Amino acid sequence: MEALYCAGDPEDKGRVTLERIRARVFGGAPATAFFAALSVAVYLALLANAGGLGAPVSGRAALHWGALVGELGWREPWRHLSAMFVHFGLLHLGFNLLALVSFGRTLERVLGTARFTLLLLLTGALGFVASDAWYSWFPPQQVTGGLSGGIFGLLGAEVGLRFAAGEAGWQRAFVSALGYAVAMALIPGQSVNNAAHVGGLLSGGVLGWALSRAGSRALDHAFAGAALLLALGALGAIAQARWG
Repeated sequence: MEALYCAGDPEDKGRVTLERIRARVFGGAPATAFFAALSVAVYLALLANAGGLGAPVSGRAALHWGALVGELGWREPWRHLSAMFVHFGLLHLGFNLLALVSFGRTLERVLGTARFTLLLLLTGALGFVASDAWYSWFPPQQVTGGLSGGIFGLLGAEVGLRFAAGEAGWQRAFVSALGYAVAMALIPGQSVNNAAHVGGLLSGGVLGWALSRAGSRALDHAFAGAALLLALGALGAIAQARWG
């Protein structure tokens, strides 16, 4: 059998190690890996604009990369997608990535990549729609962004899937989601958008239940096409915010 790598090449050893890490963390979950990488890329771009790792991310810079504030989401609705990938600090980003990997890998393997992509992006966007509606009644709204609405969508989907399957575990899943909400609210130095979290959780529950009823293979191509369009839409929304 031919060797894949030369044993004495440090660079090749590094490739093997990185590949093992990638497979262990994201194996079987390409969409989870993609959205995590996209969040990191946008954050690094924000840091470059801010002047380096220790510099704070300003609201103005965040808006230039797709964040939301006030009634901006009603005028530029595509920002409900772009805002998902804007994070305001290393703790904000790290906490959301940890949650995305923890919850996303399993759910993507269960649902499949297309359904998972639709779930994450739709619930994240709907979370921000709920946030816009809430803050139109109870202003002011601060500049907001991040993956947490979509992450709560994943938590809600687990509740919906378990409920649809008649599993008693849906109550535990719901309590876990509430515990996660409390944990996020207690992160020091962070302004938490609870309206987006609730919107993501509720929409995730509904979509999780609906996806449990849409298991036919005949729908796979439709879900795959819709997921691809929505993912491209998210990339386009970021580009529109930054260069449009």
